[in-house]
Amino acid sequence: MRTVPERLQALLESLTAIGKARLATFATVAVLTTALIMGGVIFLAQPTYETLYVGLDRDDVNRIGIVLSEAGIAYDMDSSGSTVLVEAGQTARARMILAEKGLPGSNSSGYELFDNLGSLGLTSFMQEVTRVRALEGEIARSVQSIDGVKAARVHIVMPDQTGFRDRNRRPTASVLLASNGSNLAAKAEGIRKLVAAAIPSLNEADVTVLDASGRLLASGDTGGTETVGAAFDLKNRIETDLSRTIGNALRPYIGELNYRVAVQADLDTDRRQIEETIFDPESKVERSVQISRSEDRANEAKSSNATSVEQNIPTEGGDTASETGAKSSEERERREETTNFEISSKRIATLTNGYRIRRLNVAVLLNREILERAAASANVTVEERLDAIRTLISTAAGIENERGDRIDVTAIEFLPADESLAPLGGGWMEVVSPHLSTAIRALVFVIVSIMVLLLGVRPLLNSLELLPNKAAGKEKPALKGGEAGELSLLPDLNAQDDDNDAFAQLDGPSDFSNTNDFSGSDGDFALDNDFSPAAGFQMADTPEMLAEIELRQRMADVGDDPRARVLAMLEIDRDRTLQLLRRWVRDDMKAHEKSKAA
Repeated sequence: MRTVPERLQALLESLTAIGKARLATFATVAVLTTALIMGGVIFLAQPTYETLYVGLDRDDVNRIGIVLSEAGIAYDMDSSGSTVLVEAGQTARARMILAEKGLPGSNSSGYELFDNLGSLGLTSFMQEVTRVRALEGEIARSVQSIDGVKAARVHIVMPDQTGFRDRNRRPTASVLLASNGSNLAAKAEGIRKLVAAAIPSLNEADVTVLDASGRLLASGDTGGTETVGAAFDLKNRIETDLSRTIGNALRPYIGELNYRVAVQADLDTDRRQIEETIFDPESKVERSVQISRSEDRANEAKSSNATSVEQNIPTEGGDTASETGAKSSEERERREETTNFEISSKRIATLTNGYRIRRLNVAVLLNREILERAAASANVTVEERLDAIRTLISTAAGIENERGDRIDVTAIEFLPADESLAPLGGGWMEVVSPHLSTAIRALVFVIVSIMVLLLGVRPLLNSLELLPNKAAGKEKPALKGGEAGELSLLPDLNAQDDDNDAFAQLDGPSDFSNTNDFSGSDGDFALDNDFSPAAGFQMADTPEMLAEIELRQRMADVGDDPRARVLAMLEIDRDRTLQLLRRWVRDDMKAHEKSKAA
């Protein structure tokens, strides 16, 4: 048996004997096969892209690229740079992520408008309009950067301060918002303050905010609290928060899927302004004292004589005649004192612009089966369990009996989940369709690779398989060589010379029944001959050589079975094999006749 170095040396000699032209052909086939495999691997590794957005601005493309990179989504752009492509099957996810970030949303409505304006022929009116448009675009960009705002439009009305216009008019603004599913009512007041601060002389009360459905979010001095939509949103938010709080309390008690909670809240959202003045009589302080005094005097005299001229004539003493009558005198004195005290007072003014819970109604449904099981494990009755749960819910929801709150806890048998209402899956086509194109390309590549292996690589390997298997203990018979290095394993049966017939060439016995007739160990049709240049043979680039190589492979595959060897020879060269078999039969008959005559 040959050693590994001997086999390598024989292989090297066989390759050298093949010739430069054949070696160049083999090398070309090997290089093309390797290039085909590498190209197929690279081609299949490239993902299939779908169009995400077209006609985008450069700013949008840059922001979209950053967001997609952070999300781990592979993307690409076309040659124009205005179209973004993503992997097949990732379009919906990419658009959802970009919508959360408000992309794409850029436009050339900000101060970029001044970049395209020329000073030639530009009037003051055009400058003013462009300034307002630029201001609207910049404010819209700022509003769109708020979380939850998908798109925004801002309209500003600036008063005309020229001519005989009313100079007391103030600017006004309106904002139209489009959300991505979040609640914008809570952000309306902040947006109003942002717009009012960005425009000179604009009051917050002159900014109106609406959403895309036409619902008023904020307007006037009162903001959005008193509007019906804001009140409804507030009611829903309170009910949702209370339901979540009750659920968090019940979850470790009875399980996630074994309860249902419904909360109805009656709110009072009226605006109230209360003013109170409180006086403290115990804390009086004397501030001032006012005293007033008055005196009155009155004298009256009455005459007893009759009234006449003489009575009015003065006498010598200066008295009139009437002095002889009665006299009266009156004096009055009046004193008034006023003391002013300062009493401490407290004035309270309360302005209520929020809400107040008038009444709460809470309904809770519990799974009776789970409740009974838990009650049995705790050695309590179901009613005791319900009372404990009712107390827990009252504490979690803040139930007040004085306010008229009501709570109802009921244990019922839950119906099994209705599987018919479950959403239907898309089927196997929905799973396969995104990868169908990749699978088709992979299948085509596999088919091409198999064809290359069968039609190119396999014949190449078969032609290189020239190392013979030496038979132990016997010398190899010399095979017949033709002109120009032709090599033939089958004898030339056209020759009629008995000395050079097929059996002389093969050194084989004439008995066909011998199992070693086709055995390489006996030398008959020996297929393990050395075809190296050292053995004196040259490999010719002829069909005969290829036939000999094919015969060698078939003989090695069938083993030492003579019948299998004959069948293999019949498949390769039927005519020559039949001629050989006839020659054997004829020679056996001649030998039998000679032995019989002797």
